[in-house]
Order: sequence, then structure tokens, then C-alpha cells
Amino acid sequence: MDPALEKLVILQDRDACILSLKKEIDRLPSERKLRESKFQKLEADLQVARSRSKEIEVEKKTLQVEAESRRSQVLRYRTQQMQTRKNEEYAALSHEISVAEKAIASLEDREIALMEEAEALEPKISAAMGAYQAGKRQIEGELQALDSREQNIRDQIAGLEKEREGLVAGIEKNYLALYERIFRSKGGSAIVAVQGNICSGCNMKMPDQTAAKVAGSAYLVHCPNCGRILLPQD
Repeated sequence: MDPALEKLVILQDRDACILSLKKEIDRLPSERKLRESKFQKLEADLQVARSRSKEIEVEKKTLQVEAESRRSQVLRYRTQQMQTRKNEEYAALSHEISVAEKAIASLEDREIALMEEAEALEPKISAAMGAYQAGKRQIEGELQALDSREQNIRDQIAGLEKEREGLVAGIEKNYLALYERIFRSKGGSAIVAVQGNICSGCNMKMPDQTAAKVAGSAYLVHCPNCGRILLPQD
């Protein structure tokens, strides 16, 4: 094998690793976003349960204030009844007392219903809190693992790039420029093997003459179809 080609093959291996690792880093933000969205869902579920519980407490206090106001009315009406001597006024006050007492009963029924709803909500809030806390621990651990993974990948890239610098120093500039241009344009596949007169890069058959050059040439041979540098078959 042409020594220049041999060096380029090694370089492509390192470049392919670097490219793959960089793609992996590019995927990390979406992985983080996925986990953060799961956490936000747990947080929202907990907030919904808590919000309804708070709404119930607010409504109960409103009902209690209104019921107390109605009870005060009943007391005033009864006091007025004791003081009046007019039958019509007494009857009117009795009617007002009846209306107020019915309103109080309705308010108390509603308060009982709210208390029952609040009691039924307690296990749901507890379950949502448990899911939130467990999910939070898990997601925080996964995010930390992603951070460690990213740092590890960056360390690998740095090591490979340093190794690449040494490899590049031993390759002729015109060969290097050619290789890098093809590597970029072909998505990280600049040098490919020939398998039975077939270019493994484009899977197209090449002329016998080209295949013969690949096997015996001392210089770089390109696929006539895709332009990749061809590597002799072992």
C-alpha cells in the first residue's frame, strides 16, 4: 500500500471517531430537554393537585364566613321577633329566618362536600408528591450522568485531535487537502475499499482498468463514479 494512503487511512479512522463523538455531543441537548420535560410534567401534576386543594380551602373559608353572616342574621331576626307585637312583622321575620336557615343548611352541605373532596385529594397529592420527589432524584441523576458523559466525550475528542495533529504532520499537504475535501463532501467517508471491482462507497462497479490501478498503483486512485479514494482489497 502507498505509504501516503496508509497514513490517510489511519487519519480517516481518527477523523471518523471525532465526527461520531461530535454528533453524540450534538444529541445531548435533546436528551437533556427530554428529561427536563418529564420533570416539568411531574411538577405540573403536583401543582394541579395542590391547586385544587388550595381552591377548596379558599371556598370553605368563604362558605364559613357567609354561614356565620347568615347565623348573625337569624339571631337579629329572632331578637326583633321578641321585640315586635305586630303579627305581620313577626310572620315576615319568621320567613326571613326560614330563608336564612335554608341558606345556612345549603352552605353547610357544600362545606361537607368540599371536606370530602379534600379528603379524597390527600392520597392523590401524596402520590403526586412521591412521584415528583422520586422523578426529581432520577432525572437529576440522569442529567448529572449526561454532564459526565459530555465531559468524557470532550476529553476523548481532545485526545484524538491531539493525536491527529501528529498524524497530519507526516502527510503531504496536497494529499491532506484532497482527503479533507472528500471527507467533508462525503460525510466522513473519503477512503473506501474495493470489493470485487465494486466501490464500497457508492456500490458502483468500476472499469477493470481502474481496479487494476488500485491494486498495483503507487499513487492515489479515485472511484470514477463518486470520487472517493480507493483502498486495495486485502
